Amino acid sequence: MLRRQLDRLIGGASRLALAIFFRRVEVVGRDRIPPGPRIVVANHVNGLIDPLFVLGPLRLPGRMLGKSTLWRIPVLAQLLDLGGVLPVYRRMDAGEDPRKNLETFVRCRDELAAGGTIAIFPEGISHDEPQLQPLRTGAARIALESEVERGPLGVSIVPVGLVFEARQSFRSRALVVVGEPIDPAAEVELARRDPRAAVRALTE
Repeated sequence: MLRRQLDRLIGGASRLALAIFFRRVEVVGRDRIPPGPRIVVANHVNGLIDPLFVLGPLRLPGRMLGKSTLWRIPVLAQLLDLGGVLPVYRRMDAGEDPRKNLETFVRCRDELAAGGTIAIFPEGISHDEPQLQPLRTGAARIALESEVERGPLGVSIVPVGLVFEARQSFRSRALVVVGEPIDPAAEVELARRDPRAAVRALTE
């Protein structure tokens, strides 16, 4: 109950923050978002602003994944914990142990098994390049492991594109485009025989 209330509060705060910073936020394809457990995958071009678009205009309460180094900032760490954000431990970050991701992935599977939403930025970094950066395998692993270990769940992967008129300009415009959901059923069958090949196939 408290978690749902916090999620609603955070969603409202996200919409307010975006309404203040941006002159207009347009959402295209909201009706493509399927019911049931889903993993939202979005490009990552505007730092800590990007998660607000999932929590706010898309109105998708759930668990967001964020890089573990953000928890090194005490005030931010408290906000992340309050928001139910789950840490991702990256090999590129000094002093971090990727083996800790096992616990994070268990919590993701719990969320999906309960019919919830996981949101992840699979590029793994925020950048200002015009094209997508190479995708990490986390989203595929979460989807496939959830189906194999807890399924059948009917997990959908929902691609979301974030486009900014001028990323760091106050009162500019932003566009959120929801793509067609991806059904990983074929890769789930492959995952039962060859998990690594299934993860590669779904990521590509």
